[in-house]
Amino acid sequence: MLELKFIGALIDGAYDHIWLVFVAFLISFAILRWRKINYFVESASLWTLVGLLALFAIVPTGLYALFTPTVAQQGFDEVKNLPNYTALLTADVILVFLGFIGGSRLA
Repeated sequence: MLELKFIGALIDGAYDHIWLVFVAFLISFAILRWRKINYFVESASLWTLVGLLALFAIVPTGLYALFTPTVAQQGFDEVKNLPNYTALLTADVILVFLGFIGGSRLA
């Protein structure tokens, strides 16, 4: 039963954050295309790409997954209604990875 809730939250998170695929695609395509044109920025462009993709994978829900509110901070009813932040973080990472694969294929 718990696995079905996780999968449901994963699909819901992927639906809500589908924009991450397009952002990761555009960033990957632009940086990798720029890297092919300008050979002097090979290492810096890859570090920039990795940093930006990690930022977009972690920022939307990663901080909530690490620092989930506790019962002491909120009422008990509010804690029961919190989304599954681990599933949302997993969906964000998968969407950013798919956008990176698409952007790197076309670059």
